[in-house]
Amino acid sequence: MDSQANEDLTLVGREALIDQVVREIKKGKHVVLTGPVGIGKSAVLRAALKRIEPRRSEWRQFDTVARDAGAPDAEPVEAPEEPAAAPGRRGPVLVYLSEHQAKGQFVQMARRLIETGILKPSALDLAKKYDAMAPRAIEWSSIRRHVNRLSIRDLTAAIIPAIYAYPGSVLIAVDDMTSLTPTQQAFWLAVFEHAQVATCASDRKHSLRKLWWKMKPIAVPPLEVEAARAIVRDAIARTGLLIEAPGEVEAARAIVRDAIARTGLLIEAPGEVEAVPAALRRYL
Repeated sequence: MDSQANEDLTLVGREALIDQVVREIKKGKHVVLTGPVGIGKSAVLRAALKRIEPRRSEWRQFDTVARDAGAPDAEPVEAPEEPAAAPGRRGPVLVYLSEHQAKGQFVQMARRLIETGILKPSALDLAKKYDAMAPRAIEWSSIRRHVNRLSIRDLTAAIIPAIYAYPGSVLIAVDDMTSLTPTQQAFWLAVFEHAQVATCASDRKHSLRKLWWKMKPIAVPPLEVEAARAIVRDAIARTGLLIEAPGEVEAARAIVRDAIARTGLLIEAPGEVEAVPAALRRYL
């Protein structure tokens, strides 16, 4: 089963939750999706972002494998037509960060802001020649090593003024902030002052309370039984397995376990095994 099919399964029964996330982001709030590891927080966040940013060219940010493999850099964000009463304004920019460690997040942020033309390369002590190039013409491979060597402090010192000077809004979506430390929190708090942030966290540590206090928490609960049942049935159907065939029991067991894991259900809990169709329970 491919990654898109997996994500589609994860979103079964999540429509109302996705709508809620979209509403809160459109209100301009910082948002944090909460819930245990594996319950589908990241999938819900990406689904909400796709509704907020309908341009498919921007969705390549979600495919980190393609980006790291050298896929063409993103086109610079074009300014949409604005009313005469709002001269100089530009369209919103989505920055998606898949890294879970703070240093990697700020490196990714710098990369994306360079791609969109918001951050001048010279602000990161790169050669002036890069400032004269179209953002899409700058090859990440040629500047990656230099950017990676910068500290979070140096990266923040370049990023904050660039976001502040941008005459439009910037939405920074972070796949996970659970691993942040209190020291790293200070750098993110500076970002919060100039950009909107949406993220996920499986554990909102008390030491990061200043960060969580600024965010609207949205819990991602386990799925309803009917949605869980639909996911399991669909997972089996997508495989094309005849699960009664000799030798295919182990494959069926793996598929069912994977599908159940994506529902966020704790299938050992009393009553929740009923979410699994009766014919499949023996494979758990």
